[in-house]
Amino acid sequence: MGSTLTVDNIQGATAAAKVVIPGHVLQFVHNEDYTQTVITQNQTTGFVNVTGFSKAITPISTSSKIYLRVVFHAGNITAGLGIDARIQRNGSTLKHITNLNHRGGVTIASGNQETHVLEYIDSPSSTSALTYNVQIAHRTTNTGTFTINDPAGGTVGASPGGTILTLMEIGG
Repeated sequence: MGSTLTVDNIQGATAAAKVVIPGHVLQFVHNEDYTQTVITQNQTTGFVNVTGFSKAITPISTSSKIYLRVVFHAGNITAGLGIDARIQRNGSTLKHITNLNHRGGVTIASGNQETHVLEYIDSPSSTSALTYNVQIAHRTTNTGTFTINDPAGGTVGASPGGTILTLMEIGG
């Protein structure tokens, strides 16, 4: 026969102690932004820190994982440009995603918007404040204009939903 534990609140043994339940969300932070960013830089001239693509979290356990998810809407003013993204923690690159808008054989035509979703799971082994951000640049040495959160939706009039960056600490 099983047992049932019924409680109204769970708290750490001391005021400073936090309760860590493996596999459960311990913290949830997010950032939502609608700022338009026009990207003309390529990998040679430098990646761009995009408004809304950065958020800090302070893990409560060194065994936790940090789940990062960013959803953004972007499109080309210049047809056929590829873009790359870098996921960073405290300025160090954790993952480099190449040719993001050409994955799955899709090419964004001039003026069209596309929704991009990036996800990453990090094991920082830290209880210090950590800042995660995503940087964007044109693929290799491409030139032209790529726009994130274009309120006019380029030439086709689509309205973007903005950028949402989410960080979740998962108990380890």
